[in-house]
Amino acid sequence: MRQKLFIIIFAMLTVSVPAQNFLSVLSYSTGLGVGKTGDFIDDFSWRGFSIEGRTFTQRNLSFGIMFGWNYFDQRTDETVQLEDGAVTGTQIRYLDLIPIMATMHYYFGKRRRHSIRAFAGVSAGTYIITQRLDLGIWSFRRSNWHFGLAPEVGVLVPLGSSALALSVKYNYAFHSGETFLNETSNTHSFLTFNLGFAFGY
Repeated sequence: MRQKLFIIIFAMLTVSVPAQNFLSVLSYSTGLGVGKTGDFIDDFSWRGFSIEGRTFTQRNLSFGIMFGWNYFDQRTDETVQLEDGAVTGTQIRYLDLIPIMATMHYYFGKRRRHSIRAFAGVSAGTYIITQRLDLGIWSFRRSNWHFGLAPEVGVLVPLGSSALALSVKYNYAFHSGETFLNETSNTHSFLTFNLGFAFGY
């Protein structure tokens, strides 16, 4: 259902603004947890995508909105600290992350049909993050809305009227709401590696 909603949003974005001033970007997104997020799940994630619309206000500057989804999971036998003590056993850990963010990007060089353009940007907005741990018959779950920031660097490679969009983004979600298990903070940080197509280039 979530994937269908994002596809509908992407379709609406692609027809809402004249193409010469607008980019619609659909990306496959992989991820890697860092910091506390990497301590909880250190496996590389192959599940994720994002949908983005960017409106050019100047030749080298765009503003837009981005919706995304990344999913991490891992099976482990590590000791986990619960509220009443530590437990060791087979467990499955999950992280479900949904960013909804405003974006700003700056593009280097001139916009030409056959020119590769590097860009740098930053996103700001909210992450809906659900953290879960299953241990035997017990399941622990916590979901919070977080304010977050995401600096990004990438490149656009022209492909006719579209472009290949490659980027790396560092996502940081600030502490918010109730913590998971006995943790003192529920900040999250992760890298995403994005491969997509920019339509309207």
